Amino acid sequence: MEWFWILIWSGIGTALGWTYRLGWGALLSLVVGGGSLTLIAYIAFLEGWWIPLVPPIIAFTTSGIAIAGYIANWEHQERQMVMTLFGRHVTPQIAEMIWQSRDELIARGQLTGKKMIATVLFADLKGFSTIAETMAADALMCWLNEYMNGMADLVLDHKGIVDKLIGDAVMAVFGVPIPRTTSEEISQDAIAAVSCAVAMGEKLKLLNSQ
Repeated sequence: MEWFWILIWSGIGTALGWTYRLGWGALLSLVVGGGSLTLIAYIAFLEGWWIPLVPPIIAFTTSGIAIAGYIANWEHQERQMVMTLFGRHVTPQIAEMIWQSRDELIARGQLTGKKMIATVLFADLKGFSTIAETMAADALMCWLNEYMNGMADLVLDHKGIVDKLIGDAVMAVFGVPIPRTTSEEISQDAIAAVSCAVAMGEKLKLLNSQ
């Protein structure tokens, strides 16, 4: 009977740890649970019943902390995976949105395939081959790196994702990976892509003037 009582409180601790995980909620649940167990044991003692107190409290506390720690570690690994996949290509705000929607986007550690509407922006340098032939290799690479970094920053500023950087070409996508569900959201993606293209043109003028 004593082992059954301990097992019950171990299960309660596990359930509370799973529900509240780490944080103030978990701490409060442990305090309330431990207090409740103490109160039950005290009332039983007054009625002439002996209920073990210390072993159930230990089982309750350790099981709650163990499951909360396990979940926290698992979520940390999931977040690291999301940041590895997207952290270099999106803003922190979009990365956080992806994390909040991870159950819809990620299954078994991989992105799930999904059909959605997106706006794609392509940009490349007119006459780049001719320009490349007239510049020294080190000067060309320095200028091209500055150009690519500037274009990528503009894509992120307009809430897009840099899909590819190939030579002098940039491919950016707006409206992924979080699916757009309304025509207004889809229109906003298109507007953001056009605004980004205009900003790219202005940035290129600035680079050329330098």
